Amino acid sequence: MMEVTRENLQKPLSEEDSFSLKIIADRYLLKDTEKTPTRDDVAVVELQVIDENGAPQRDENGNIKTVKEIAIVDDYDPETEKVTVTLFTGGDDRGKQFTIDRRAVDILLEKSVKDLKKRLAKALSGGDKQLEKDIYELAMEQILFGGRILAGAGTDEELTYFNCYVVPLIHDSRGGIAKHREIVMEIMSRGGGVGTNGSTLRPAKTKVHKVRGRSSGAVSWLHDLSQLTHLVSQGGSRRGAQMIMLADWHPDVIEFITAKVQKPLECEIEIDGEKQLIKFGEYGNQQLTGANISVLISDKFMQAVKNDEEWELVFPDVANYTPEQMKVYDEKWHLIGDPWKFHEQTGLPLRVHARVRAKDLMKLISLCQRESAEPGVVFIDRYNYMSNSWYYNPIIATNPCGEQGLPPWGVCNLGHVNLAKHVKWNEKEKRFEADLKAIERTVRVLTRALDNVIDATPYFFKENEINQKRERRIGLGTMGIDELLKLEGLDYGTEEGRKRAEEIFELITVTAYKTSIELAKEKGAFPAFNAEKYLQSGFMKFMAEKHPEVIEGIKKYGIRNVTLVTQAPTGTTGTLAQTSTGIEPFFAREFWRNSRIGLTVQKAPVIKRLEEKGLDTSNLKFAQDYTPKQHLDFQAVAQRWCDSSISKTINAPRETTVEDVSDLIEYAYDIGLKGFTVYVDGSRDQQVLGTDKTNETKEEHKEFERDSVLEGRTHRIETSYGRLYVTFNRDKEGKLREVFFNIGKAGSDTLATLEGYGRLLSLMLQHSDITEEQIIKQLRGIVGSNPYGFGANRVSSIPDAIALAFQRELEMHKPQEAQEVKVQGKDLCVCGAPMVWEEGCYKCYACGYSKCN
Repeated sequence: MMEVTRENLQKPLSEEDSFSLKIIADRYLLKDTEKTPTRDDVAVVELQVIDENGAPQRDENGNIKTVKEIAIVDDYDPETEKVTVTLFTGGDDRGKQFTIDRRAVDILLEKSVKDLKKRLAKALSGGDKQLEKDIYELAMEQILFGGRILAGAGTDEELTYFNCYVVPLIHDSRGGIAKHREIVMEIMSRGGGVGTNGSTLRPAKTKVHKVRGRSSGAVSWLHDLSQLTHLVSQGGSRRGAQMIMLADWHPDVIEFITAKVQKPLECEIEIDGEKQLIKFGEYGNQQLTGANISVLISDKFMQAVKNDEEWELVFPDVANYTPEQMKVYDEKWHLIGDPWKFHEQTGLPLRVHARVRAKDLMKLISLCQRESAEPGVVFIDRYNYMSNSWYYNPIIATNPCGEQGLPPWGVCNLGHVNLAKHVKWNEKEKRFEADLKAIERTVRVLTRALDNVIDATPYFFKENEINQKRERRIGLGTMGIDELLKLEGLDYGTEEGRKRAEEIFELITVTAYKTSIELAKEKGAFPAFNAEKYLQSGFMKFMAEKHPEVIEGIKKYGIRNVTLVTQAPTGTTGTLAQTSTGIEPFFAREFWRNSRIGLTVQKAPVIKRLEEKGLDTSNLKFAQDYTPKQHLDFQAVAQRWCDSSISKTINAPRETTVEDVSDLIEYAYDIGLKGFTVYVDGSRDQQVLGTDKTNETKEEHKEFERDSVLEGRTHRIETSYGRLYVTFNRDKEGKLREVFFNIGKAGSDTLATLEGYGRLLSLMLQHSDITEEQIIKQLRGIVGSNPYGFGANRVSSIPDAIALAFQRELEMHKPQEAQEVKVQGKDLCVCGAPMVWEEGCYKCYACGYSKCN
């Protein structure tokens, strides 16, 4: 990768190389934010995006857009605190000089990738000089470590080297929730993502004895937890990451499944023998926004779906427990976390809250996946059957991207083999071929390095250190498998391509296991190792069929690491390595990528490698050229040789139906996967990756010319400030063009403000492609100091009232498309906890506050 020097400013820098350089500098090279800038320093600078008129561009929330670039310092004026720099990256602006505020400049202590490689090699060698040389040679090329290792290894900063954590099940109490929240916040602040299983929280409206009230439910508390990702910066550089999960048996699972939907939907479900039409979702919905969500799916549930049976939603009957029974519940429930096991071990009764048709619950999951890409599903029973730690440390949740199922206090310890760097050109036969010996060597080095991470990383929770050193879990994965296949002339979606991929995955996994056995011989097996029980896991039974020599080695020497292989998404590291990420195929021949680095247009790097050798690339296929089942079949090949799991999104075309998604979930289960999530093209307003075709379906904007007469309708909304009248006028094609507001007396500030709202909204409706749905999404749910009304008619503020009027107008104009907006559960207490509507008032169970006081 090109070094940042004035001399190299004269050399060409491709868009792909520029993007890689910016990622490495921004996220992983060490910085000194306090250093006085001096000439020739290398810096990461934050620049405002300027429009064609020279004004700062703003995003949809009104914030000024910025981009990160790499620059060389020319001069610094300490009096004005202005820094003059020359851009080393920046596309058309490369080589131009800018003067910017000192606060927008981070001086790099490490000026090149070589500096980063030296730091990594020393930190992860464990004092082994040969290993240090090997790591230096392979790092950032054949090996890409996880982002937290790249950022933290060898530094004096108290940053974890582990990308992700799973925290213990939540104690079902206010104190337990507060403690869990504190743990999550601490992990995020030090750079880790967090997985939470919220299934131990009692369901909504359950009696809470000590405060003579009722629980606001699992979803409301989990929503509060999810908001931490918006508040805590990870390692000082990025937003937090969370996965929140709920079991399929939990009484709040329907609310959980529908919690994140961003558009009005409805679904018919049979509950307790009666068909019910449930309505959910709304534009501007803010539930659980800070987390990815997944439902933990059991084998029993999947069997109930196949047999078209009823499914019980159950929970310990805490509302009717005696004080003595509650004591047992408080001591045991959060340690067990399964209602039937809890009943079996304690004898305490359970309560069946409802019986639902299993197929209907699956249909609801599929509908929400189809329309919003969530929730994902994790087949938790299969996960634990296959897990090597089944006998002492069951898996309770996954990390935020879903590839690493973990026990309480478990961690992700990630590193990746860049398979694209293990393909060489055979000049004699004029073709590319994978270097299998080089892959074996890389895997051996990476396995040893990741084992050393366990002893090198700082631990800020003693429980994490105890757990990780007891099982020494590592997550060795890959990137670039699609590039390897394309270079060898194979296709990701064919049986031939999958067979070759399985050969590569098998080689990697077997090599990693044999290396871990060597480490056990040298340093000892992981402390929780029990040969007889370890070899009873589903994965080791599979290994025994294919490679009995591995089993014999484990019996003789033990094994150093309980679990070794994880297929992470490698979104950032794969992109900076300029290859296909994780086990995914390349997204497209040419695509745009939108990130905090900025918007870039990139070309699949494999095309350049093939064209340089004169090979045809016209028939190459990319992610959206494959059917969902082809994606799943490839994932199944990788899963066979992965003792943990895989982060993979199944891309599906816009015409995919809810029934199609249900079939895909069942197919994923039948072929042995541990998890499933689908992204139907266009199901979300914003995408990270896209092509020019992504937005082709948008209507072309037509400039508005007003007729002398427009048809209109006026709605009346009751608010705390009086009756609000909202008039909507439409053109002859039925498109909304004008909005007028009236409230109170002429000359009042409220009326003047609303007149301004009306003029601006009318201008937007006449001169842009903004939709009524988008306006509702922005305004609905804004909370003011004087809410008015109850239930579905409750108005939280003037903007909320405007959104309600828009919603009613939309329902009258398009009755088949619009659904009622859900408004409950929006309020937060002054303490930050969610408030509950009960006995004619909003109350907070966290601190006891009531709006009626």
